[in-house]
Amino acid sequence: MEKDLIIREYKEEDKHQILDLLNRNFKGQQHLNIQRDLTWWNWKYKNNIFGNPVINVAEYRNRIIACRPFWPWKLINRDKELKCYQPVDAVVDKEFRGKGIFSKLTSKTLFDNEKNTDLIFNFSNDQSIRANVRLGWTFIGKLQWYVKVNKPVIALKMIRNNISFVSLKLEDEDRVNHTKINQVKSVAGLSGRFETTKEEDFLSWRYMEHPQIYYGMDLIETRDKQLVYIYEINENNFGRELILVDYFGDMNLFKNMLNELDKLSTKYNVAFISLVYKYNAPKNRLYKKLYIKQKRKNLLVLPLNKELEQSSLKYDNWDIFLGMHDSV
Repeated sequence: MEKDLIIREYKEEDKHQILDLLNRNFKGQQHLNIQRDLTWWNWKYKNNIFGNPVINVAEYRNRIIACRPFWPWKLINRDKELKCYQPVDAVVDKEFRGKGIFSKLTSKTLFDNEKNTDLIFNFSNDQSIRANVRLGWTFIGKLQWYVKVNKPVIALKMIRNNISFVSLKLEDEDRVNHTKINQVKSVAGLSGRFETTKEEDFLSWRYMEHPQIYYGMDLIETRDKQLVYIYEINENNFGRELILVDYFGDMNLFKNMLNELDKLSTKYNVAFISLVYKYNAPKNRLYKKLYIKQKRKNLLVLPLNKELEQSSLKYDNWDIFLGMHDSV
């Protein structure tokens, strides 16, 4: 097999084979049932505001049998803009697994890009932590989820019958739009943490232009204070969930936001609400609203810029939000 195996950079004509490879291998394994088609590919990889992806593929006898895309991202840390990547959509076709192809693809990507990259991060599942750590990543913590169950019987059925969700099309008044985005006051760079700038081009690309997920957005404002929150509602045959994708701004309005989420849950008949805790959110408000703490998904980091080795490997130095994850 070795003499017929080629590890190389992606070419434009590869994308149809890659899409087929992804859909074939991820079918039935996704929390959200995303159909990876050309529209999705263009949104994610071609129109990404952070730049071009780095994609390497494994080819065997003219067939793409594996791919390892690195999704471009930019973080702000102490007013410095950092060039980052997030490994996503990694797949090796079933019959070729266990042959070291994943490691070869990763090693090539790191070797080719280590001099012009500050940081690589990803949200690994429990099954792939060991492989990533072996290749140089550091596990720095599990994401701190909080869940509020509104309909216990339905929620239990949803958990027991673990099938994929589809994004629910929201009413127009709840959807993210240009008018709402233009009212957002950017707050990036003020905390000293590793954070993503929440400016118009990012919010439009990430949430409004996504071809398959219908995001909701609202702003809570009182005098000079503002809190922005973005969410999605997904459904399957058993019920609906509300996921808070991001929230940022003045956390004095956090209680108001939780009240608004309760209203949305009633409006859309949601069985449970999920969110990821942020460093500056008041936890006591979550407990008073009967949110239960969980730990799911893992944050792994590989700093290639030596100046970031200490600061980037502490979970509390990150402003984490679910919109950083490519499939939420």
